Amino acid sequence: MSKMGSAVQASNVFPYLRSCKKESEKAIDGQVQGEIPKWLKGSLIRVGSGLLEVGPDRYNHVFDGLALMHKFCFQDGRVTYQNRFLRSDAYTKNMKHNRIVVNEFATQGIPDPCKTIFQRFASLFNVEDLTDNDLVNIILYCDEAYACSESNCIWRIDPDTLESLHKVKLNSYVPVNAAIAHAHEDTDGTVYNVGSTFSLNSSYSILKFPPKENKSDNPFKNGSVVCKIPSSKMLGLSYHHSFGMSENYFVFVEQPLYLSIPRMAWAQFISGTFADALYWDQNSPTRFHVVRRSDGQLLDTVYLSKAFFVFHHINAYEEDNNLVVDMCCYDQGEVVKTLYVKALEELFTNPKKYSEPFVSRAKRYVLPLSVEGEKKPEDNLVSLSNSEATAYKQPDGSIFCNPEILTASDPWAPELPRINYDYNGKKYKYFYAMARNETLERTHLIKVDVANKTTVAWSEKSAIPSEPVFISDPNAETQDEDSGVLVASLLHQDDESKVSMIVLDAKSMKEIGRTTFKSESSIPGDFHGVFIPKN
Repeated sequence: MSKMGSAVQASNVFPYLRSCKKESEKAIDGQVQGEIPKWLKGSLIRVGSGLLEVGPDRYNHVFDGLALMHKFCFQDGRVTYQNRFLRSDAYTKNMKHNRIVVNEFATQGIPDPCKTIFQRFASLFNVEDLTDNDLVNIILYCDEAYACSESNCIWRIDPDTLESLHKVKLNSYVPVNAAIAHAHEDTDGTVYNVGSTFSLNSSYSILKFPPKENKSDNPFKNGSVVCKIPSSKMLGLSYHHSFGMSENYFVFVEQPLYLSIPRMAWAQFISGTFADALYWDQNSPTRFHVVRRSDGQLLDTVYLSKAFFVFHHINAYEEDNNLVVDMCCYDQGEVVKTLYVKALEELFTNPKKYSEPFVSRAKRYVLPLSVEGEKKPEDNLVSLSNSEATAYKQPDGSIFCNPEILTASDPWAPELPRINYDYNGKKYKYFYAMARNETLERTHLIKVDVANKTTVAWSEKSAIPSEPVFISDPNAETQDEDSGVLVASLLHQDDESKVSMIVLDAKSMKEIGRTTFKSESSIPGDFHGVFIPKN
């Protein structure tokens, strides 16, 4: 099998390897099967890697491809589809030179011949040099839509036309070098996020962006730091992608996949990348940092666990003086390496390379909030009667936590989890996710009952669904946690230019309807997005 032939076939199975060669700037209609609920009105806007090749160059990692936005518009039982590339500075520069000239997570751009190696070293701590290729998520700040990644720059977009409006540099408002693309919105509209500062004394910051006082205000002008958390690793910064928020606490997980500041500095001399500076410290524990929301105080209690890696939190809530933290966890931090383009192509040609350390599990950690008094080493501090998670006090006063698996009866490997966001930070029963079972043959959408540890799955042969997004049904007779629908895009292995939008009943996980579209180019996989209801 030729290398090109292998890549083409691998893209059938792994849609993140696809590239869109022609945008669908104008909305296109599709073919409807079943019924699209007429109460479902609004736009689902998603973003992901859209182009892996620029001229003769190719990106190395699925986190690097140029950002492509996808929009599915729901109105009166109909759905339309369009897509458009984010007109970031990275996109504009690359297209101008017909080469990859802007550095990404794991891809080094063609070095600027006007810069010396010492100027490149100085740019290490210059946030102006970080990419603005915002391909990870769409976040609403004060009801304005922004494409985001994990750098300092985010782009405001027009949710109607997908036009790129203007770039925002977060460091102009809060003292951070970068911020993640998974924020939390409180009931009053306040948005919280996590930023980081990488230096000789690296740190993490809980960021707060309150609602605008006036409609014309800048949504970032009153941004502030709620709490600053020092890195536990000298000259290192933990990789982080999301965080947890309950009614009274923030939870930041410091995992032992570290960005080495010395390695990052060295990479500037040898034309390396951020990914080259990452290392997995198996001998270091994972740490849970808990911040009180009322006063921004970092709790003195040190919570530890066996090393694990996490991209996505599911939910966090408090019960019986315990803080419950649910996440999709991996045993090894090297899972990031499986998302290199070459690694995915090799996985397609040799499925035996798929191994247990790179399989996620939905796990629940329970952090006891009351740890005062004499405790014996054998005393389980978790007071929840319905949880198998444990926590024990160590001789140094730290609390060591052991998780329970939320899908213990089913060998699912879930990712990209979503919940009914009305239950964010509260005790909940269900989460939804993409998942694989013990084989790579099919990707499922699953509904997990975290109380009973049961799973209901939906799948279709030769089809790859996206992250499922829950939308409440305003007309439901009873407003239960799962009264609503799941919407997800569906890509097809037999035709890369075909994309469907499926609607599932969230209670039964049965398909209600779908609309299938035919584009003029390949439709790549995406990562995350937001549903913006139409008023």
